[in-house]
Amino acid sequence: MGESWQQSPRRSHIHSVAGRVLRPFLQENEDGELASPTDLPEPATTLMKTFSGYDSDLTPTFFLPILRYFTRVQVREGIELWRRGDKSDGLYVVESGVLRAIYDWDHADIVTESMVPGTLAGELSSLANMPRNATVVVEKASVLWKLTRASWAQFKEEQPGLAHHFVELVLKVAKNDYDVLISACSRR
Repeated sequence: MGESWQQSPRRSHIHSVAGRVLRPFLQENEDGELASPTDLPEPATTLMKTFSGYDSDLTPTFFLPILRYFTRVQVREGIELWRRGDKSDGLYVVESGVLRAIYDWDHADIVTESMVPGTLAGELSSLANMPRNATVVVEKASVLWKLTRASWAQFKEEQPGLAHHFVELVLKVAKNDYDVLISACSRR
């Protein structure tokens, strides 16, 4: 590659794209220089990972007022978080580990999906206060951040504008996830 890569328009384009993609994960320090967000408390970094592709104006600090509504949950491998048909107790954001969703609909093939760090779990059933549409088990020990139904009600009451923006972000992620799921189902 060498010198030809250094002069390549593709290199410049990749550098530009990388800067735009990574910039939301960085914040400016007191001197106006970019600094790593490692000092931000979780789940700010995980929420940023989850939503950054859906809103170019997001920064990790956007999530700071939301953090108090989330509860950290550690779960070990093999635990069943919920079964299809269960009443929703909240939505989850995966910080680490892997969850497995099993969609076992009547008269259809079973579909499974892995939920890795940065994935939302149970978001639509929670926000809609509907029964769970899948069974979810912990495939690999995980750290999750849970927004309970009670915390969601408090969040909406105390910060309605921010809650509205949060729902829009969740719906964008959910729409994308369902498009992928429907596509996978249609190929069977």
